[in-house]
Amino acid sequence: MKKALVVFDTNVLVSALLANDIDSKEVKLLEYINTNIITPLYSNEILLEYKEVLSRKEFGFTKKGVGDLISRFKKKGVLITPHKLK
Repeated sequence: MKKALVVFDTNVLVSALLANDIDSKEVKLLEYINTNIITPLYSNEILLEYKEVLSRKEFGFTKKGVGDLISRFKKKGVLITPHKLK
């Protein structure tokens, strides 16, 4: 089976990490990274946005937790270089 290539919206990550329901769609998407069903696509700009948003005090995520998530994207994902449209 061919893996899906996915760019994660930051809001999806926040929803997954805050979810009380382990069967929520957002949580399942993160699990699919670990089970190699999907491959996340990311750019350096996207990772910076993830880090900035997930580090907000209102969410209460630890610095280590945010770092681990970003490391997982780097390990399991594919770095892309966005090009500006003309």
